Amino acid sequence: MGQFYHNESHSSLGFPASDRRLGIRFPIEMDLSYRVGAKSVEWLSGKTVNISSSGVLIRTDSLPSRGSKVHVALTWPKLLDDRIPLRLMVHGHVVRAVDGEVAVTFQRFEFRTAREPGRLEIGDGAAERA
Repeated sequence: MGQFYHNESHSSLGFPASDRRLGIRFPIEMDLSYRVGAKSVEWLSGKTVNISSSGVLIRTDSLPSRGSKVHVALTWPKLLDDRIPLRLMVHGHVVRAVDGEVAVTFQRFEFRTAREPGRLEIGDGAAERA
């Protein structure tokens, strides 16, 4: 982490050196859906601004409040075995929400195979409710 912020004014990726977050952030834009709270069934849409091993910055029209528990489903750009779509499922908390951007810190995350039309997504909980 210390080696990433080696420049007095800017890091090697152009972020201000005073911006010392956990993990290197990668500026990757991915589509995503998220819901706020454990019992919410409404999924909202957004896009990633950047992502790291410890969190994600999301651009969205709806801003949850700081401290809110969120569940995020990111459409992963790489296919499993070059044929199976994946989603990165993230559980975390909102640490900042301002100007159309929401910063989420990861509590846990996992990859799941993405849903095919007419088929349940692995681990989406629907099978357990049926």
